[in-house]
Amino acid sequence: PGRSSGERRRPATRVGGAVAVLGLWAVVAPVLQSIGGAATWGDAFMLVGSLVGQLLMVLQKMETWPTWIAVNTVGAVLYATQGLYFTSLFYAVLILMAVPRWRGWAARASNAVSPPPVPAHG
Repeated sequence: PGRSSGERRRPATRVGGAVAVLGLWAVVAPVLQSIGGAATWGDAFMLVGSLVGQLLMVLQKMETWPTWIAVNTVGAVLYATQGLYFTSLFYAVLILMAVPRWRGWAARASNAVSPPPVPAHG
């Protein structure tokens, strides 16, 4: 864990990925609105951000953690403004969990320590 996307990718690739995410967000929000969503832009951000965060996590990219922090921050604020305080608290706890994981991955990356391989089950 803890590999940065910048290790092997050019900045143009990173910018292209960000543009694709913004484009998908702009497509998903009206779809959610058309089916009666209550907070379409916030919900669309959380949906697209969660997909990106999960993909980055699977690829073990360092950028996964700021992505999760952004998604969970939007979730905490969004649900608090809708009066869903327990759900908002849940997202706040997820933020608190992401911060030390980000630091741990950063420490491992700076020490070039990789974890042992996980055996496949099945």
